[in-house]
Amino acid sequence: LFMNDNEEKQTATCDDCVLAPKLLTIGENAFTWCEQLNNVNLWNTHRIQARAFYNSGIQQVITRAKIGPASFCGCSKLEVACLPSQTKIAPRTFLNCSRLRLLNIYATDFGPYAFSGCSALNINFASKSPCFIGPYAFERTILDQVILGDGSRIASFAFKNTEQHSILGK
Repeated sequence: LFMNDNEEKQTATCDDCVLAPKLLTIGENAFTWCEQLNNVNLWNTHRIQARAFYNSGIQQVITRAKIGPASFCGCSKLEVACLPSQTKIAPRTFLNCSRLRLLNIYATDFGPYAFSGCSALNINFASKSPCFIGPYAFERTILDQVILGDGSRIASFAFKNTEQHSILGK
């Protein structure tokens, strides 16, 4: 991977990035503006810090790592996110990922703007546990079905400007 430090927007010259199997952390802004970056294997990574892939060209995310705020914000090519061990989605994690269409997640806490602007994302979510959905968390998405457990809380504007098929409570 080659990064050009002389440009405001850094660009990667590779399509795929294979990280060391024991790489524990991807630091803040590590792949910011790497628009040519398509695929990164994140399965063994433990922590992805804030804005690590901000506005990068990444197309899919499959990870068990703890994800920091805005880690994938602005990733306009991102289509798939599989986060099997996430219980909390940090603020702005997937903000404006306009092509994100497939989401596999078990979270019960969605921070502000977590999926705001993910206009291709159809939300079909069910939880028996209490959930918290932060302000604007699902703004400008498509809601197929949301089933929330007893004691759940929905913040102001959590579903603002969504295309709603149905929203259900327990």
